[in-house]
Amino acid sequence: MKENLSGKWAVCVEDLVTGENFILYRDFEEDECFPAASTIKLFVLCSVYDKASKGEFEIGDEYNRMLAEKMITISSNNCANILTKAVGGTGAVTGYIRKTLGFKLSTMNKLIGNEYGGANNLINPAEAMKLLELLYNGEVVDRRSSEEMLGFMLKQEINNKVSLGIGEDGQFAHKTGEYFELANHDMGIVYMKGHHDYSICCFSGESKIDEALNNMKEISEIVYNYFETT
Repeated sequence: MKENLSGKWAVCVEDLVTGENFILYRDFEEDECFPAASTIKLFVLCSVYDKASKGEFEIGDEYNRMLAEKMITISSNNCANILTKAVGGTGAVTGYIRKTLGFKLSTMNKLIGNEYGGANNLINPAEAMKLLELLYNGEVVDRRSSEEMLGFMLKQEINNKVSLGIGEDGQFAHKTGEYFELANHDMGIVYMKGHHDYSICCFSGESKIDEALNNMKEISEIVYNYFETT
């Protein structure tokens, strides 16, 4: 990462085969959170599948499944808000984060969109990395649910960040988030053909947008090239 970049940064990488990981912070503390922007939608998705596993939501319904998919693939705020209300509201999503995932920092404070006031939704980088590990290992609800959620993430249509640094041997299941210069994020799992799969999370705040995007691409290229040797 270039030393002269503006803003706050956190980069998390985990080898999903060996469990080795590292987190690099710049002007940021490990117990801090970034404004989550649309990355909070992954927690909504997990909450939806948790409710479905208890018979309190029908994820097999064609309409509900479309909502879940579009929330991830095109980052639809409307779909996310419909699903958030369906699982009991923002408090229910935060309750799932606390009680089921065991995360203490990431929080859903409000519905998604500029028209909704209140405190920002929050995401902690280390918790984001752990969520990806749980999904990869089939531990969010169950393996089938985890794989279905990752399937949505593999269909992501917003690919202007970390994706640009991933070579032809990698498939990226991910979710982005952005809110002007306050937040620019990308988090997901890279499935490597013939090499170790890995997770990568890039979070930036208060950084120029073009600078953030270019930096994520460069970081992604470095990480991808490393995993090509594993």
